[in-house]
Amino acid sequence: YNSVPLICEQSIYMGNAGTVDFLKQQPIDHEIETLFVPSPKEDRFGGWYDFFTNTTTSANAKCVAPGSKQKEIAFPTTRSIGVIMMLEAENVTLPLTPFYSVQSTISSTLKQLGLNEISVALSAWKSDNREGDEMIFILREGYVAVRTWPHDKYCAIDIQLWNDSSKQETIKKALLSTLGSNEASSYRVVTGGVFGIKQSAMDPANVGPRVTAQCSTEEPQDEASDPIAQSDMDVLYAESASLIQDSKSTVLVLCGEASQTCTSHAAIANKQNDFQVVSVQTCTAVEATVQMAACEAEVRDQVKQAVVAHGKIGGIVLDANVPKTMGQIILQLLRRPAFRREAVIENFVAIATMQAEEDIWRLELLDRFRKEFAKFNPALRADVDLAGPTSKVGIVIFSHGDYDFFSRLSETVARIEANTKLVGEIREVENGIKNFVAEFDAPQVFTHRSYDQSDPLEQWLSQKVLGHQTIVQFEVTVPAGKVFGDGERVLVKRKSGWKKGTVVRQRDDGDYSVTVDEEEGKRYRMEVSKLQKIEEETDDEDAPSVQPPSEIKSALLTALQQMKHNGFVDAETRVHTDVGDGCVSVVFWSKGSAVVVWDGKTHIDVNIFAATERRKLIEGFEKLLPAHIPFLSTTARDEQPRGTGRVVNTKVELENRAKAPHWAAWMDGLEPKLAKFR
Repeated sequence: YNSVPLICEQSIYMGNAGTVDFLKQQPIDHEIETLFVPSPKEDRFGGWYDFFTNTTTSANAKCVAPGSKQKEIAFPTTRSIGVIMMLEAENVTLPLTPFYSVQSTISSTLKQLGLNEISVALSAWKSDNREGDEMIFILREGYVAVRTWPHDKYCAIDIQLWNDSSKQETIKKALLSTLGSNEASSYRVVTGGVFGIKQSAMDPANVGPRVTAQCSTEEPQDEASDPIAQSDMDVLYAESASLIQDSKSTVLVLCGEASQTCTSHAAIANKQNDFQVVSVQTCTAVEATVQMAACEAEVRDQVKQAVVAHGKIGGIVLDANVPKTMGQIILQLLRRPAFRREAVIENFVAIATMQAEEDIWRLELLDRFRKEFAKFNPALRADVDLAGPTSKVGIVIFSHGDYDFFSRLSETVARIEANTKLVGEIREVENGIKNFVAEFDAPQVFTHRSYDQSDPLEQWLSQKVLGHQTIVQFEVTVPAGKVFGDGERVLVKRKSGWKKGTVVRQRDDGDYSVTVDEEEGKRYRMEVSKLQKIEEETDDEDAPSVQPPSEIKSALLTALQQMKHNGFVDAETRVHTDVGDGCVSVVFWSKGSAVVVWDGKTHIDVNIFAATERRKLIEGFEKLLPAHIPFLSTTARDEQPRGTGRVVNTKVELENRAKAPHWAAWMDGLEPKLAKFR
């Protein structure tokens, strides 16, 4: 389209579990030929943009304590959480007929794993002119669906566990061993679970990535509390000032009041001889607005005098004694474009230290520089910790226009470590907005011919779609409109889950002002979709709300019974069983099957499996259930093909394989490979 810029970006994110410090570890050149990325010997930090160290959890926040005892408790969450694993088992050596032999073998395997079988739903396939069976094992802990294709020696397996995914890998390995499959692939989808299932106290940690790290046995160290030695602080200031890019520029040191020593001025002036170091002291007794304005004018005049005498400012340093009010004044001055042009060079650097929690404003101030004054890459704000045996200090650095910042920062920290007893850790380096390059001319253009497409082509040609699976998730939600009264008790959806609270009032725009019980003195503006009625605490019988659980269950069963009258010819509910507070229903019809799970409250999952991709089938389910359950809406839909050859494409996408794909059309020897699809 005209006037619409082309945006192209390719990024790589690298991470580790704390075993490698990317900023300190020298990279190893494995002498692998590269098309574009230079060798680490040429440019160690080439292409670096951001750097983060996870500081949100302690070392033992996510670990498995040796010998820990787990008590049986109800799953402690206001949202049911489950995980379903789709497992493709190919080259199966176990005979897949007769079906009762397969059923017996799998039942025995599940029992050996300690799983509790409640019932089994069986269905013999009657379509597509092929033989095959489907068996759904309903367990106390979840369900396992096994669909067989004897001719293709293939099984499509679903492993769904309520509230706890810790056993999925074990079940996967056991089933593959039982089936004799030496070629398999799997992936997971987060779904709902079931309330009322007794699980272990550690189950919330089992939803998502598995925790394998062992808890540290070392005794926790006391927090560093002693002040940093003045000699170390001098080294810190002096070495940090080396990050200022223009060595002939003026360095502005913001000091405390006249009665306080400004040690950073002397440290920088003694070490960095090329700089013109100028100090500005904090105004005394700055409290009222009038005093702030007078102080701002005074500081402005002092800065202008320094610029006239020594040149523009290339570095701003906040001394340890400078108060927050001085930071506010310098921020207001820099917010004026005319002042910045007159007083500060474009590629300036700012440095501040933090020795206490109340110093956090220094980090926020320098981050304002990054967001407001120098927005585009490279505009970096670094957060560095330096610690001794009993002391700790932080450095915050803002730097604009330095393309070698990562290298220079790493070297600066190394020099500080070498000249003090402090150990440094770069916690974070956050960059600005990516630059727009007008009339970009790529130094090298890569096409499909630049890469070996042999393996992708073999996988493309080997795919065989045998079924299509769709997982639809529904949620009962409160409808829009004024449904909550002032003072009404509600559940409020926060990032950490649903919390009890109270409606203060409804706003003119339809949102609500609410309070949360656990957070006194705070009000939140919430959309109606993030509020739920607490039925047991309300006396307003006329207020609209979602159906009680018993009515949702009844409506769900009615909807399933009506399937045969809504396009699902010969649909039959083979199994319906209560599990925890919810229930599981298995429905078969001639062209497919569905496993329907209700969590006991407001969430419903439907796992639909059909021989072919049928959009009308999915749409039929999405219309059928809301027609019987008020306020039910689709919240997620995941679709995937099932079959052999590590299938990832749908049958529609693979229909035209008689023609070479555009990304491999140039390859030799294609004709014999494509002939079998004609």
